[in-house]
Formats: sequence, structure tokens, C-alpha cells
Amino acid sequence: MKFYVRVTPHAHENGIEAEKDQTQLRVWVTEPPIQGRANAAVLKVVGKYLGVVPSRLRIISGHTARSKVIGLDE
Repeated sequence: MKFYVRVTPHAHENGIEAEKDQTQLRVWVTEPPIQGRANAAVLKVVGKYLGVVPSRLRIISGHTARSKVIGLDE
């Protein structure tokens, strides 16, 4: 399963919401985009939202971009 995510790093607080058309998630994380810290925080926030452990999630594409594709391992 794939999720399309738009990330805002360095936010005031962590948060997540689904876009109106339900095809993309908006994610805010407090971590800066340095040395993968924001990516790790994104996986934690999305994992909590989906009710899965972050280790079951992986970034398929967009490691250095704000728009990412996250895969859920079955």
C-alpha cells in the first residue's frame, strides 16, 4: 500500500491531516530536514496515524523532497 505525503519540516508541532480528496496526507514535523531527522519523524507520525509501528513503513521516493511516497510493508 502506498501513501502520498506532503511534508512540512521544522513546524511548531507534529500533526497530520488527510487532504480533501483523500489521495494525499499533509504531515507537519518539528524536526529539521537535516541528516534524515525529519524523515524519521514523518514515519513516526504516519505510523501513529495508521496504527502501525514505524518500522513497517518505508520511504519509496522523495527522500530529500517535501513530496514523498511512503510504502506500508505487509
